Amino acid sequence: GNLSSSENISQVITALCRLGISLDNPRYLIGGRTLLQCLADYLAADGGFCHEKGGSSNQMSTEQALTALASLKRISEGKPHIYTGGEVKITNPGKADNPYAPTVAIKTFSDTIGHCAEKEIGKLAAAGIINGKDENTFDPDNTITRAEFAAITTRALGLKPTGTAPFTDVGEGDWFSPYVACAYENGIVNGISDTLFAPNSLITNEEAAVMVMRAAKLCGTVYFADDDRVRDALSEFDDYMSVSSWAKESVAFCCENGIIPKDKINLEPQRHITRAEVAVMIYNMITVVE
Repeated sequence: GNLSSSENISQVITALCRLGISLDNPRYLIGGRTLLQCLADYLAADGGFCHEKGGSSNQMSTEQALTALASLKRISEGKPHIYTGGEVKITNPGKADNPYAPTVAIKTFSDTIGHCAEKEIGKLAAAGIINGKDENTFDPDNTITRAEFAAITTRALGLKPTGTAPFTDVGEGDWFSPYVACAYENGIVNGISDTLFAPNSLITNEEAAVMVMRAAKLCGTVYFADDDRVRDALSEFDDYMSVSSWAKESVAFCCENGIIPKDKINLEPQRHITRAEVAVMIYNMITVVE
């Protein structure tokens, strides 16, 4: 094929990694050199990659090259390819059945029957990822705290809730302490300062999007976004200009991947997210990273 540009070479490297074919395979040598050696010819002085040898670096060439290099690194470390999900296995801990299979039982709450998020709530509850307020009620339209969100995300990723959180407002005896510690150690949540986590503060829609994107990246999901891509993803919603600058990329990622339902008219980024909306986002995230 035509391997006259760095993008062509990068795409072949990524594909070979996905197929489990070594770059040393004689069939894929060019003049006795591996594709990785050939890709190095396109490295620009600023650390990026250029389209043609000797040119200036550009974003597309660099994104493609970094994807190829990430693929090689993960394969060399015995990790799954970036397009097959990450090393975190999304399962139902302690149960043999797959909680996301169509045949799995769905837990029913009296106040979620007929709710637009009934399926997502029921499947996550059956998997032990999300809890009701009690055995019979879920309270789908109520808000959710930072501590509760940390617990749900940790369970969704199958992470073991251990450790001690470095926050003065998260005590060792608090039920959420190991979940906050685990989510913090894995880069899913941050404190509101170096010493405070604010476990009982409520989560907004855009804050949830940021944490969900971090969780997806932990699973190996790769997302390269420039200003145009972010704007295109957000502009489908009437109030996209109100998304905070620090959350735009994450909200765009969630919009593109259907983590935030595409049938919404407004994002309402600063509105406190509901328990039902969190269930939908987490359920959709699992679908994306599997």
